[in-house]
Amino acid sequence: MRDTSNGFGADPNTCLIVKTTFSKVSWGSSSWKGIRVEIDHVVLAARSKADAEKELKRAGLGIARGRVIPGLGLSNLVVPLRRGQCLEVHYPNGESPAPGAPPLLQFDMEALDTHPSAAMVPMAWLVVIEDESRLRDLAAAGDEPVHEVPAEDPGYPSYLLAGFGANFDRRWLPVLIHWPEGTAALSAAHQRQPVGIARIEVAGPAEDIQRWCGGEPHGLRTLPGSAGPLRVVIGFADGTTHTLGLTD
Repeated sequence: MRDTSNGFGADPNTCLIVKTTFSKVSWGSSSWKGIRVEIDHVVLAARSKADAEKELKRAGLGIARGRVIPGLGLSNLVVPLRRGQCLEVHYPNGESPAPGAPPLLQFDMEALDTHPSAAMVPMAWLVVIEDESRLRDLAAAGDEPVHEVPAEDPGYPSYLLAGFGANFDRRWLPVLIHWPEGTAALSAAHQRQPVGIARIEVAGPAEDIQRWCGGEPHGLRTLPGSAGPLRVVIGFADGTTHTLGLTD
């Protein structure tokens, strides 16, 4: 299993972004339209580590690892689902966010306050773009920069992001991520074996999502509204599923 152990990739929210590039093309110039894209991971918010662990245990899911996300006032837990796909759960760790840091802690707490009965709330989703030139083409078509984040050590490889920040206003949009060096392998002591994300339900315009991704993300179901990701359905090898997120 791979670890994205991050905030939206592997700590891109923590001022680790060292290079940002722009280019300009039109939407119609992309040659990647219609290519199937896969979900890399989904980020969920929990009120505490204990709440997150309880909900994951109820789902039969184990935790590979977690760490403090520097500068955000958040820590995370990483749950590998299958090769190339995982969940990341954020929870407040009592630290104050660094000045100028992305307001992810604020977003998380606002969402949890809005949905007091929800154990965890989906906050963001990322789709993997296997080809770097494709990611840059899609970013340029959407007039978004590409953030290049360096490796920290062998367990946290480098990656590229597009759309981080754009999803603050258009909550339905996924962040695009590319792993030029591949990703770290992880495993977890699951109570039952997950086979991946069966479905993600997102309130937002399907056409906008498909255009941004260059195709329809596998497992996506769009719903009316603009709230963004509402729930994620995990599939298991025994044919069952478990839903994390909002129930209403």
